[in-house]
Formats: sequence, C-alpha cells, structure tokens
Amino acid sequence: MWIASETWSLSQELMKMDGIENVGTILGINIRGIKTLPGFEAFLKRSMPGDKRTHCYNESLVDVESMCNQECPECLTVDPMTILKEDPTYMFTIYAAVYAVAHALHEVLECGNQSCSSKHAYPYMVTEKLKTVKFTLLNQSVEFDENGDPPAHYDFIYWDWNSRSHMIIGGYDTGQRVTFEINKTYIHWKGQRMVPELKCSSECKEGHKRVQTGYHVCCFDCKMCTEGTFVNNSVDPYNCSKCETDEWSKNASVLCEKRKLVHLHHTEPLAMGLLFSASFILISSLAIIVLFACKYHTPVVRSAGGNMTFFMLSCLCLSSVSVFFYVGYPSSAHCILRNPAFAVFYTGCMSCLAIRSFQIISIFKMASKLPKAYDYWVKYNGQWIAVAAALLIQLFLCGLWMGINAPKPMNTTVSMEIICDCSLGDPYIFHTIL
Repeated sequence: MWIASETWSLSQELMKMDGIENVGTILGINIRGIKTLPGFEAFLKRSMPGDKRTHCYNESLVDVESMCNQECPECLTVDPMTILKEDPTYMFTIYAAVYAVAHALHEVLECGNQSCSSKHAYPYMVTEKLKTVKFTLLNQSVEFDENGDPPAHYDFIYWDWNSRSHMIIGGYDTGQRVTFEINKTYIHWKGQRMVPELKCSSECKEGHKRVQTGYHVCCFDCKMCTEGTFVNNSVDPYNCSKCETDEWSKNASVLCEKRKLVHLHHTEPLAMGLLFSASFILISSLAIIVLFACKYHTPVVRSAGGNMTFFMLSCLCLSSVSVFFYVGYPSSAHCILRNPAFAVFYTGCMSCLAIRSFQIISIFKMASKLPKAYDYWVKYNGQWIAVAAALLIQLFLCGLWMGINAPKPMNTTVSMEIICDCSLGDPYIFHTIL
C-alpha cells in the first residue's frame, strides 16, 4: 500500500505507466479545488506559439515586447502540453494566489474604480492585508484566518486500476464545521483483499513510552515510566510527563493521582493517647490548684511551696494545653503554640521544681555555712529571682527564635502522601532552648 502526497496523488503520467498497478493499492490526498481552469489551455497556446519562441532572443525585432513577456528562458522553451500534464489542481491554486495578492494590493493602495493612491506598498503591508482577503473565484471561496492560513479542504484519492482514473472517496474539511469522511466501499485492496495492518513493533503496555529505534516511527522499543511520571498515549506516546507537585504515580502509570494529606488526626490511637494524657495532667493540675486555694493557709500548702506551687501548677497546665496543638492540620498559629509556648511554660514549671529541690536539700547547709547568703536569699526572695531569670532567658531565646526563623507549616512529600508538619525553624536556637 502506498500513501501519495499532493505532489503526485493526481499524476496522469504515473497512472499511464505500464505495470504501475503491480505496486499495490495507492491512496492519496489532494487539495480540493477546480480540476480544470477554463480557458487555460487556450491561453498557453496563444501566449507560447512555437514560431515566436525563438524570436524572443532577437532583440532587433520591433514587436519583441508584444510577443515576449517572460523573463526566464526556461519558460519560453517549455511546451504547453508539458504544463497541461501537471496536476490540474495546481492551476487553480496558483490562479487563486495571484488574485489574492492582487486583492491585497488593491486594499493597501486604496484603489477605487478608476485609480489607486500613490503611497508605497511594502511587503509586510500586503501580508497583513492577505489575512483579511475574502473573495469568490470560479464559485470557490478564497479566504484566510488570522494566521494567514487558508481553511483545509482536502480530497482523499483512490487510484482505480480498472478504469485507470483517480476516484475521490472522501475528504477532510475545516470550513464551517470539521468533517472527515472516507467511503471504504470504493477501495479494493490488492493481495488478500483485506485491509493491510502495519506491525513494525508491537504496541507498548500501559504506562510504557515509545523509544524510536530507527528512521520509521513505527519501529520502537518500550520503556516503563518511573514513579512520579505517566504517559498519555493519545497525546504523546513518546514521553513520560511529570506529575504535578500535589500528585504522584506508581511505576507504569497512565495518569497521576492526588497525594493524600497526612497529619496527626484526633481519631488516631497515638493522638488519642496524647490528648488523654494531656487532659489528665490538665484536669489533675486544676483540681490541685483548687484544692490548694481552698486550703491555702494550712501547713501542708505552706510546706509544699505556697505561691510558687500555684505558679508551677499553672505552668504545668499551660504546658499540657500546648500538646493539643500537635493534633490536627498545622497552621502558623499551631506551629508557634507548639514548641515555643511549650518551652516557656515547661521551663517555668521545671525551674520551680529545681528551686524547690535546691531549697529542701541545701537549706540547712546554706544556713550554717553561708548565713549571709542565706539571709539575702530569704530577704530578697531568691527563689523567685531564679525562676524569673530562667524564664527571661527562655523568653529571650524564643523571641530570637521567632525573629530569625520561626517554626512554620511544612509539607514533606513521600510517595503518595504529603506529610503536613511544622518546621523547627533555626535548628541551633532550637537545640539551645532544649
């Protein structure tokens, strides 16, 4: 089977060649147009008579200009019948092209019924006007789109060996609506009289792209598309396209799937355990605060630390509250209320415990060996100064942390999942705070 381009799809010379039918079935494509140009044959014979062709080289003749209007010697020596044997559709396209340029020049020069303007016409001006040209020539509409391209009007040609003629069996048209038609009943296949099927290479499996191995596009190997890529055989079977940032695909995929957003959800066992523990600490601390407030003047509360106990329990409550911000989709507020807030309140709680332990263990040794230091400690509330100093240092570090590189929402892609979490911000300050 042969596919003929518009260069030779209507060639009469090939059609009349002896034994040409042995090559098999020939299908072709050709521009739809006027098959015969009225008066063209008479024009050729009139403009190129045999007895005047040689006279054009004799410049002494008086009527040279009236007889010879060709600038190329080849055109003067071509026989008219040779031109008439060419594809007849070319005659109309050339004829229409000349008329299109003439119409464009007419518009550029602002020609009226009798005269044109004297302004100079540049090629780009004619090209722009060609895009708007629209006229009818031999009952055929000639027009162009905004890119300067004419509408596609093609005929599908079948070479009928029985009648030695070219038969139109369908066409493709992009005029008012796109049409594609082929009448298969007119086609008689050579050989086994079956539609030929080209199998240079077997079709690739799903998710495999074609890798061309030779000059012909039908010869190719198949290569699997890796993770994160896919191949769309209907659009581009030769390339694996990358998935979008929020998408992913497995090996040998034909499409990408949306990644699943993953974060610590309140229904997960780990989250439920954390929330239960934090709630237990929070409720227990609040209950102890209420109980100590009711028994504030008792020796038990005094010996436990008094006001410092309330401050320590309050910090413990607020530390427990920060645990709740580890559950759910992380926002900017969640990230700030996680680590920085927890670090400040937990420091307050631990500093109270440390000072209280220091007082219990060293009270007697400090009073006996360093009585003046002990007096200053008691007189100026040294325990509160130590707690305040620890808190101020932690607040300064957290402020520095927020100013330089604060924790913020962060997405980490892992295969089919997008893990939503908070970044630690500046790692050096984070480890210093710890």
